[in-house]
Amino acid sequence: MDVGEVESDAFWTEFLRGLKKRGLQGVCLAISDDHEGLKAAIARAPFQWQRCTVHFVRDMLYHCRRGQRDLVAASLREVLNAATSRDRARDRPA
Repeated sequence: MDVGEVESDAFWTEFLRGLKKRGLQGVCLAISDDHEGLKAAIARAPFQWQRCTVHFVRDMLYHCRRGQRDLVAASLREVLNAATSRDRARDRPA
């Protein structure tokens, strides 16, 4: 945990470097909101970035009219909970 004056690229870069100096290793994936400074710092790190599903859904619903939010939320749940092609291949009878 750290506190910075702003959530800038420089702050997040130094934060990630500090984690590495303290022994963090083997990171393959960082999951976060869509913050530009954090995304830029992660892009320079040796791991991938993925958008947080909760933040993604909240942002999607924010852009919908109130009357559409239930339908969009249900559709997003269906997509996000869908089996991957790997899951379907594994479950298919031989």
